[in-house]
Amino acid sequence: MTFLTTSLIAGGLAAAVIPVVLHLVMQGRPKTYEFPALRFIRQRLAANQRRFRLKHLLLLALRVLLLVLLGVALARPTLRRLAAGSLGSQQSPVAAVIVMDTSPRMGYVAANKTRLEEAQEHALWLLEQFPKDSRVAVIGSQRVPASFQVDLLAARDRIERLSTAMTGRSLLESLVEGAKLLKQSELERREIYLITDMTEPDWPETILPSVRAALADVPDATLSLIDVGRDTVSDTALTRVSLSDEVLSAEMPLRIEVELTHIGGAESRTAELFVRNLGDSRLQVLDIGLQESVSIPSQNPEVRSLKPEVSPGDKRDSKTVEFPAGMSRRNVVFDLSVLQEGTNQGVIRLTSPDALAANDEIGFTIEVRTPSRVLIVAPANAQTLFLREALAPERLRLKGIVPYRIDTMSVDEFNEVPPNQLSGYRAVFLLDPPPLQPTGWKKLADHAATGNGVAVFLGRNATPISKFNEGPARELLGMTLRTQARASDGNLWLSAPGYENPVLRPFREMDTAKIPWYAVPVFRYWHVDDLVAGTDIVMQYSDGRPAMVSRPIGQGNVIVMTTPISGLPDENAWNLLPTSIEAPWLFVMLSDGVTQFLLGLGERNCNYLTGQLVTLRPEVTQWPASCIVKPPLGEGVRVPTDSLRQVITFSATEQPGNYAVSSGGTGGASQLQTGFSVNAPAQTWNLTRISPEQAKAMCGDRLHIISDRTMLESGMSQSRTGRDLFPLVMLLVLTVFAAEYFVSNRFYGVEK
Repeated sequence: MTFLTTSLIAGGLAAAVIPVVLHLVMQGRPKTYEFPALRFIRQRLAANQRRFRLKHLLLLALRVLLLVLLGVALARPTLRRLAAGSLGSQQSPVAAVIVMDTSPRMGYVAANKTRLEEAQEHALWLLEQFPKDSRVAVIGSQRVPASFQVDLLAARDRIERLSTAMTGRSLLESLVEGAKLLKQSELERREIYLITDMTEPDWPETILPSVRAALADVPDATLSLIDVGRDTVSDTALTRVSLSDEVLSAEMPLRIEVELTHIGGAESRTAELFVRNLGDSRLQVLDIGLQESVSIPSQNPEVRSLKPEVSPGDKRDSKTVEFPAGMSRRNVVFDLSVLQEGTNQGVIRLTSPDALAANDEIGFTIEVRTPSRVLIVAPANAQTLFLREALAPERLRLKGIVPYRIDTMSVDEFNEVPPNQLSGYRAVFLLDPPPLQPTGWKKLADHAATGNGVAVFLGRNATPISKFNEGPARELLGMTLRTQARASDGNLWLSAPGYENPVLRPFREMDTAKIPWYAVPVFRYWHVDDLVAGTDIVMQYSDGRPAMVSRPIGQGNVIVMTTPISGLPDENAWNLLPTSIEAPWLFVMLSDGVTQFLLGLGERNCNYLTGQLVTLRPEVTQWPASCIVKPPLGEGVRVPTDSLRQVITFSATEQPGNYAVSSGGTGGASQLQTGFSVNAPAQTWNLTRISPEQAKAMCGDRLHIISDRTMLESGMSQSRTGRDLFPLVMLLVLTVFAAEYFVSNRFYGVEK
């Protein structure tokens, strides 16, 4: 009963609870609804808060950056290329090379100051900018080894002593030497300074590979060029003098042609000609030369303008030349008909000096001698007329002009002539000879050995050839005759392997490639071989065989030509050399060259360029052991002579002008009285400037061309401590400040 009652109660309770639970479980949950206007306000507030936070951060960044940039500006930052050891303070020692242009063009005067003096002022200022303990080398144009000066005081002394030099290195050559020296320095900072007028002769393109290689070895070195030149210049230069002959007979006229080069405005210039004879007692003590020699500079313009009061000789002529504006060249010709025997020296001088006085004078030397005696020996069937007319034309003889005193003689007469009767002849020509007597060949060999000349022209009479290939004949000719070679079609002619031989000296001033040797065909010649040692081939045939040879015998010379110059232009002619209609002047010039060589005149030069070795062969009765060479400026120099070769050599030819050479004889008489002239090459006076672009193309982009000291000082500071960034930083400060002002006003304006 109890169990049943309990069950009923539990069942009733469960039945009562179930509806309640179901009601609680299944009843609906409340939904939240947001008012639309409030939802928009809330979303807008969140978006504005994010944007304001970004604006505030941007303004904060700009203001922080502004403060940072102000701090950086106060620190004066610099910027330079990073290289090993390249950073440091302004006072760190440097290794510097100052390359000074000391060419003659640096003597150009502007504002009462030469370009060299202006360059020296820049160099001395540079020394004051170098830190203590710096190593400095000063390199000029002189060919002396480059080295660092002991200290800055020694460098100053070196700069002050520099003077212009006629010979030496170009600016680029000095730059190469300076770069090589700088490479050896242990200092980390390296600087090169070029001080020049930027004229063309100092920038030869031939050494550009050496320049680039030398600069590549010092990649960390700065390269600065200080330009002391000017684009506008005015100068007239006597650049070149040409003489009709340097050694001539007393009756021969002299033609002097001088070249004048002008740059600048239109101008009229007058050139005067002065000539003196070194044997003239009135002028023995006078010095002739270019008195504006650059070897004695002066810092005082008044002192520099003074010239020694000397006379250059007798005034013989003057010519006036008109120059247009710009750059132009003119030639002036002077003709002299009467000259004293001996050594004559002349000066051509502009009457009014200009900005570059060193090129206002030019000198020359000539030897005037008694006409030399020449002997022509020929058989009856050989014509001597062609050679006689080539050496001493009748038209000149009728005017009393006798270049050579010519005698003719038959072969038979020559065989009978005693040897001592040949001593008066400086040259003997043997035209198409038959076999001579052995004594005749020996006479010719002995005559040449004593310092004279012998020329033999072989032709149809050289038979039998055995007579020419043995004994004294072979000793004189120095060759073996083989056979006669023929070229009847006219396709054979003379040619020159080169024109260095003194025999061909008359042709050197011509365009040798255009000499028409083909106009004088050769039809027959002797084929020779077995030339003795020491034989020079002067000319050859177009087939390559020897045509003319020369060799020394004792103190003289012998010339042998394997075709004659004495035949008529008929069917039996061996050549048309003396009878050519197309080019008759070829025979005249060749004959003159052969004669001068036999007389010993072909190698006698009286006029040289600066720096060349002078070789004199004066004719004196008693050869001196030494002589005195008196330069245009300064004291004379005693020079030993070569008595064996009978020559005088002199190498110190840096000064342009006229030099006198003399020696004392017995009783105070001078046994030797001669001289020579030295002039600068024409290119020396070229004042044309190269452009900055050309200079940078040669030296690279690291070359900085500077025209004033402000630029130079800035460049030096940048090269040592780097480029000053203060202006750039301050510009950034202003930019950031303006940006901050603009942004802040814009942002706060939106908020309002």
